[in-house]
Amino acid sequence: MVFFILRHTIFPLLKWLFVHDVQGLEHLPKKGGFIVVSNHVTYADAPLLVAVLIPYLNRTVHFVAWKKLKTITFFRWVLTYFGGVFENGSMEKLIHLLKQKEIVGIYPEGSRTRTGKIQKVTHTGLGVLAAQTRVPVIPVHMVGGFEFWPYNKTLPSRKNVISFKIGKPVYYSGKKRRKDYLFFANKVMKIIARL
Repeated sequence: MVFFILRHTIFPLLKWLFVHDVQGLEHLPKKGGFIVVSNHVTYADAPLLVAVLIPYLNRTVHFVAWKKLKTITFFRWVLTYFGGVFENGSMEKLIHLLKQKEIVGIYPEGSRTRTGKIQKVTHTGLGVLAAQTRVPVIPVHMVGGFEFWPYNKTLPSRKNVISFKIGKPVYYSGKKRRKDYLFFANKVMKIIARL
């Protein structure tokens, strides 16, 4: 019931207020598990991306959440209710979700950009997930997010300036080793930068 209400009220409202344009929805798989990968710009990245994806897919997107949010009761409840997976022990949970044909969202850069530019990936998470499950990886570029809410501002500064560009699926093809995981993750981020 709550999901239905959000899908038809809150998510469309967020999209109407803050999202200017969405391109490439046709690249999203209609069924099966897949990984949504995007650049990390603001605290609002995941809510806004969810506001774009869920009305189209009508499915939950399980985003990896910052582990410190688990210590705040309100955020722990909300994120858990809406499919959030906290960082500690998240890899096994995410692999399980993907094998159960669920959707996982991840920001491989880890922290928000300080310059507006896409950062180099130094964590193996995306590569491990893609290698272990072989599901499609969907690159998404959030454009305008840095201008909307840069890291050094307390509140958003503009409305209706964000665009999402969704690219074609990418598949893991390397070996199961650290350098291949990092190569793949940075390859995906380069694709995102070009969208």
